[in-house]
This record gives sequence, structure tokens and C-alpha cells, in this order.
Amino acid sequence: MIKEERRKYMKEYRQKNKDKLSKQAKVKRERTREQGIKYQKEWRKKNPHSRKGSTWREDSELKRIRTKTRKEFGYLKKRGICDECGKKVKVLEFHHLEPYAYDNFRILCVACHHKIHEKVILEMSGGEQ
Repeated sequence: MIKEERRKYMKEYRQKNKDKLSKQAKVKRERTREQGIKYQKEWRKKNPHSRKGSTWREDSELKRIRTKTRKEFGYLKKRGICDECGKKVKVLEFHHLEPYAYDNFRILCVACHHKIHEKVILEMSGGEQ
């Protein structure tokens, strides 16, 4: 009952004070916009590395490599054969090789992918467990 009365009152208030409310809304939008611009400028000052060089969207060579990689990855994934063990499986994973590049990868089954990463961890730790 109280909610209905409150809704009715607010509806009438908004109709009677359209000009006042629209001015307040405009001021609030401007203030929010200014705060957003200020925040953005501060963030850019603190994170200059994010603007260095061209981004991947602007780098045509990188775009070309990524497109080629996606197509090849899709083809290899549909084929369904692991590059390591040669088994035909449904679930395959994408594994980057060194040097890291978009066109330097292998398609592996989950088991082989885990084995490779286990070896890398053991080599980094300096021995076997």
C-alpha cells in the first residue's frame, strides 16, 4: 500500500518538475563525464607502456599471422589428431612453442599437454621429484 502511494507521488513529482530534474540530470552527466576523463588521463600517466608502439589492431603483420593461426588451429582441431602421440581425440589444446609467436604452436591432447608442462616445471625446479 505504501509502495503504491510512493510510486504515485514520485510519478506526479517527476511530471511537475521535469525541467528541474532534467537540469540536475544534465549536471550529473557532465560531472560523471569529467570524472571519467580525469580518471582516464591519470591511468594513462601511470601506465605509459599500454600506449607504446602500435597495438595488435593496428599492426597489419600481426593481424595476418593471427588470422593464419586461427585458420590453421581450426583445421588441425577438426582433424582431431595429437601432434605428440598421434591419437585421434575430441579434445585438443593449443600449446605455444619457444620463441613465442602466433604461428609457432602445436595441437596436443590433454595428456600430452600436461606431460610437456610437467617436464618444463621439473626442468625449472632443477631435478626430478
